[in-house]
Amino acid sequence: MQKQGGKNTCKGGLCVDAQQMLLVFMIVLGCIILILASVLLGMQLVKREASLAESKTDEISGEYIEELHTLRFEPIASFSYISDDSATDGSVFLEGDIVGQAEYQVIGSVDTAAKIIELARTKLAETPDFGALEALDDDYYASGSVIAVAYEAPGLETFSVNKLSRDENHQVTAVAKAKTNPTTANMAGQLVFVKVDNVQPKTIELDITQE
Repeated sequence: MQKQGGKNTCKGGLCVDAQQMLLVFMIVLGCIILILASVLLGMQLVKREASLAESKTDEISGEYIEELHTLRFEPIASFSYISDDSATDGSVFLEGDIVGQAEYQVIGSVDTAAKIIELARTKLAETPDFGALEALDDDYYASGSVIAVAYEAPGLETFSVNKLSRDENHQVTAVAKAKTNPTTANMAGQLVFVKVDNVQPKTIELDITQE
Protein backbone atom coordinates (compact mmCIF):
# COMPACT_ATOMS: atom_id res chain seq x y z
CA MET A 1 0.00 0.00 0.00
CA GLN A 2 1.13 3.56 -0.74
CA LYS A 3 1.18 6.00 2.22
CA GLN A 4 -0.73 9.25 1.59
CA GLY A 5 0.71 12.67 2.49
CA GLY A 6 2.07 15.93 1.09
CA LYS A 7 4.16 16.06 -1.99
CA ASN A 8 7.85 15.69 -1.19
CA THR A 9 10.85 16.80 -3.18
CA CYS A 10 13.89 14.64 -2.76
CA LYS A 11 17.35 15.64 -3.85
CA GLY A 12 20.55 13.99 -2.83
CA GLY A 13 18.76 11.82 -0.35
CA LEU A 14 17.06 14.83 1.37
CA CYS A 15 13.30 15.18 1.24
CA VAL A 16 11.67 18.65 1.62
CA ASP A 17 7.94 18.91 2.17
CA ALA A 18 6.08 21.56 0.05
CA GLN A 19 4.66 23.19 3.17
CA GLN A 20 8.15 23.50 4.59
CA MET A 21 9.31 25.14 1.38
CA LEU A 22 6.43 27.63 1.58
CA LEU A 23 7.26 28.39 5.21
CA VAL A 24 10.90 29.04 4.38
CA PHE A 25 9.87 31.30 1.48
CA MET A 26 7.55 33.34 3.73
CA ILE A 27 10.28 33.74 6.34
CA VAL A 28 12.77 34.95 3.74
CA LEU A 29 10.19 37.34 2.24
CA GLY A 30 9.36 38.71 5.70
CA CYS A 31 13.04 39.33 6.40
CA ILE A 32 13.40 41.21 3.10
CA ILE A 33 10.35 43.39 3.87
CA LEU A 34 11.66 44.11 7.37
CA ILE A 35 15.04 45.15 5.99
CA LEU A 36 13.45 47.46 3.39
CA ALA A 37 11.18 49.02 6.03
CA SER A 38 14.18 49.65 8.28
CA VAL A 39 16.07 51.31 5.44
CA LEU A 40 13.12 53.57 4.57
CA LEU A 41 12.60 54.51 8.22
CA GLY A 42 16.26 55.38 8.56
CA MET A 43 16.11 57.60 5.47
CA GLN A 44 13.08 59.43 6.86
CA LEU A 45 14.78 60.02 10.22
CA VAL A 46 17.91 61.36 8.52
CA LYS A 47 15.79 63.70 6.38
CA ARG A 48 13.88 64.93 9.44
CA GLU A 49 17.08 65.59 11.39
CA ALA A 50 18.50 67.55 8.46
CA SER A 51 15.33 69.64 8.22
CA LEU A 52 15.38 70.45 11.95
CA ALA A 53 19.05 71.38 11.80
CA GLU A 54 18.40 73.72 8.85
CA SER A 55 15.50 75.36 10.70
CA LYS A 56 17.63 75.96 13.80
CA THR A 57 20.42 77.37 11.65
CA ASP A 58 18.03 79.84 10.02
CA GLU A 59 16.75 81.00 13.40
CA ILE A 60 20.26 81.51 14.75
CA SER A 61 21.38 83.40 11.65
CA GLY A 62 18.36 85.71 11.84
CA GLU A 63 16.87 84.46 8.58
CA TYR A 64 13.72 83.14 10.24
CA ILE A 65 10.74 85.20 9.06
CA GLU A 66 7.59 85.34 11.15
CA GLU A 67 4.31 85.20 9.33
CA LEU A 68 2.34 88.42 9.67
CA HIS A 69 -1.43 88.55 9.59
CA THR A 70 -3.11 91.79 8.50
CA LEU A 71 -5.88 92.90 10.85
CA ARG A 72 -9.08 94.60 9.79
CA PHE A 73 -9.67 97.92 11.52
CA GLU A 74 -11.81 101.03 11.20
CA PRO A 75 -10.72 104.63 11.95
CA ILE A 76 -13.55 106.14 13.99
CA ALA A 77 -12.18 109.53 15.11
CA SER A 78 -9.26 111.93 14.57
CA PHE A 79 -8.56 115.31 16.21
CA SER A 80 -5.83 117.93 15.89
CA TYR A 81 -4.54 119.89 18.87
CA ILE A 82 -1.75 122.24 19.92
CA SER A 83 0.73 120.45 22.16
CA ASP A 84 1.64 121.86 25.57
CA ASP A 85 5.41 122.42 25.57
CA SER A 86 5.52 121.87 29.33
CA ALA A 87 3.98 118.40 29.03
CA THR A 88 6.03 115.22 28.87
CA ASP A 89 6.42 113.20 25.69
CA GLY A 90 3.18 111.86 24.35
CA SER A 91 -0.33 113.13 24.89
CA VAL A 92 -2.18 114.60 27.84
CA PHE A 93 -5.25 112.64 26.78
CA LEU A 94 -4.00 109.10 27.30
CA GLU A 95 -2.59 106.99 30.11
CA GLY A 96 -0.76 104.44 28.01
CA ASP A 97 2.75 103.67 26.84
CA ILE A 98 5.06 106.24 25.24
CA VAL A 99 6.97 105.29 22.09
CA GLY A 100 9.20 108.06 20.78
CA GLN A 101 7.00 111.08 20.03
CA ALA A 102 3.80 109.04 20.30
CA GLU A 103 1.69 107.61 23.06
CA TYR A 104 -0.89 104.88 22.70
CA GLN A 105 -3.55 103.28 24.87
CA VAL A 106 -5.58 100.15 24.27
CA ILE A 107 -9.19 100.85 25.25
CA GLY A 108 -10.89 97.70 26.50
CA SER A 109 -13.92 98.95 28.41
CA VAL A 110 -16.69 101.54 28.37
CA ASP A 111 -15.31 103.16 31.54
CA THR A 112 -11.85 103.66 30.01
CA ALA A 113 -13.36 105.17 26.87
CA ALA A 114 -15.53 107.52 28.98
CA LYS A 115 -12.49 108.84 30.89
CA ILE A 116 -10.59 109.60 27.68
CA ILE A 117 -13.64 111.27 26.12
CA GLU A 118 -14.20 113.47 29.17
CA LEU A 119 -10.57 114.57 29.26
CA ALA A 120 -10.41 115.19 25.51
CA ARG A 121 -13.51 117.38 25.60
CA THR A 122 -11.84 119.65 28.15
CA LYS A 123 -8.51 119.81 26.31
CA LEU A 124 -9.47 120.03 22.64
CA ALA A 125 -10.16 123.47 21.24
CA GLU A 126 -12.61 122.14 18.67
CA THR A 127 -15.87 120.47 19.59
CA PRO A 128 -15.03 116.77 19.26
CA ASP A 129 -17.51 114.20 17.99
CA PHE A 130 -17.07 110.92 19.88
CA GLY A 131 -20.33 109.39 18.66
CA ALA A 132 -18.72 106.29 17.14
CA LEU A 133 -16.63 105.64 20.26
CA GLU A 134 -19.52 106.25 22.64
CA ALA A 135 -21.68 103.80 20.66
CA LEU A 136 -19.47 100.85 21.63
CA ASP A 137 -20.87 98.93 24.59
CA ASP A 138 -19.75 96.16 26.95
CA ASP A 139 -20.75 93.49 24.43
CA TYR A 140 -18.28 94.91 21.92
CA TYR A 141 -15.43 95.13 24.43
CA ALA A 142 -15.98 91.48 25.38
CA SER A 143 -13.99 90.56 22.25
CA GLY A 144 -12.89 93.79 20.54
CA SER A 145 -10.95 96.92 21.42
CA VAL A 146 -10.10 100.45 20.34
CA ILE A 147 -6.54 101.67 19.93
CA ALA A 148 -5.97 105.35 20.65
CA VAL A 149 -2.74 106.96 19.42
CA ALA A 150 -1.54 110.51 20.03
CA TYR A 151 1.43 111.71 17.97
CA GLU A 152 3.21 115.02 18.44
CA ALA A 153 5.85 116.69 16.28
CA PRO A 154 6.96 120.20 15.23
CA GLY A 155 4.81 121.40 12.34
CA LEU A 156 2.67 118.25 12.32
CA GLU A 157 0.01 118.49 9.62
CA THR A 158 -1.42 114.97 9.32
CA PHE A 159 -1.11 111.66 11.14
CA SER A 160 -2.96 108.42 10.40
CA VAL A 161 -2.82 104.70 11.13
CA ASN A 162 -2.68 102.90 7.79
CA LYS A 163 -2.17 99.25 8.71
CA LEU A 164 -2.43 96.84 11.63
CA SER A 165 -0.74 93.45 11.65
CA ARG A 166 -0.21 90.60 14.13
CA ASP A 167 2.62 88.08 14.20
CA GLU A 168 2.63 84.45 15.38
CA ASN A 169 3.19 85.61 18.97
CA HIS A 170 0.07 87.82 18.76
CA GLN A 171 2.18 90.99 18.92
CA VAL A 172 0.26 93.79 17.17
CA THR A 173 2.09 96.42 15.11
CA ALA A 174 0.48 99.68 14.00
CA VAL A 175 1.95 101.18 10.84
CA ALA A 176 1.33 104.93 10.67
CA LYS A 177 2.32 107.90 8.51
CA ALA A 178 3.00 111.45 9.62
CA LYS A 179 3.40 114.59 7.52
CA THR A 180 5.11 117.65 8.94
CA ASN A 181 5.83 121.18 7.75
CA PRO A 182 9.58 121.84 8.22
CA THR A 183 9.02 125.60 8.19
CA THR A 184 6.85 125.44 11.33
CA ALA A 185 8.50 124.98 14.72
CA ASN A 186 5.34 124.91 16.83
CA MET A 187 4.58 121.55 18.40
CA ALA A 188 1.30 120.08 17.14
CA GLY A 189 -0.47 116.83 17.86
CA GLN A 190 -2.99 114.43 16.39
CA LEU A 191 -5.24 112.12 18.40
CA VAL A 192 -6.67 109.15 16.46
CA PHE A 193 -8.89 106.22 17.38
CA VAL A 194 -9.12 102.94 15.45
CA LYS A 195 -11.65 100.20 16.11
CA VAL A 196 -10.31 96.61 16.00
CA ASP A 197 -12.92 93.85 16.10
CA ASN A 198 -12.16 90.52 17.84
CA VAL A 199 -8.65 91.61 18.93
CA GLN A 200 -7.59 92.65 22.43
CA PRO A 201 -3.83 93.38 22.37
CA LYS A 202 -2.04 94.01 25.64
CA THR A 203 0.72 95.99 23.97
CA ILE A 204 1.41 97.22 20.45
CA GLU A 205 4.42 98.40 18.49
CA LEU A 206 4.33 101.66 16.54
CA ASP A 207 6.01 101.91 13.14
CA ILE A 208 5.78 105.58 12.11
CA THR A 209 7.20 106.88 8.85
CA GLN A 210 7.53 110.50 7.75
CA GLU A 211 6.05 111.51 4.41
